[in-house]
Amino acid sequence: MSFFSITAVTLLIALLIMFAITMVAYMSSLVKNAYQLKIELRADLEDGLNKVEEATEKQMRMIKRELLDEIGKIRTNLENDVGRRLTELNASVQKQVAEVEETIKRDRGKIVHGFEDLRRRLSDVEHVHRSLQRRSDKGDSQSDEVVNG
Repeated sequence: MSFFSITAVTLLIALLIMFAITMVAYMSSLVKNAYQLKIELRADLEDGLNKVEEATEKQMRMIKRELLDEIGKIRTNLENDVGRRLTELNASVQKQVAEVEETIKRDRGKIVHGFEDLRRRLSDVEHVHRSLQRRSDKGDSQSDEVVNG
């Protein structure tokens, strides 16, 4: 082998080693960039998720407030409605009680009038009975006089 061929082979091997070192450096650079990209993507993803969570929590708080307001309005409306219905029901019951009391008074008046009429009739019957009894007693005493006489 000649000097030229040994130099050429040595240069070729040196070039190959340089190429390999360059390739290893390039590959490590690519791996490092990929790792950095992965870290940045993870950070961006976490930031995005945190923003979504905050927005969701904010909307949930807003919805809860609105629901509480609506529940308060519904409660107030129901209380007013129940109060109004109770007032109406109370008025209706009082009206019915007044009607029943009036009917009882009217019926009581009729019953009292009926009893007074019956007492008057009983008094008349007793009067007639006494007068008949007196006549009967007089008739018996006259028939005794006629028989004795």
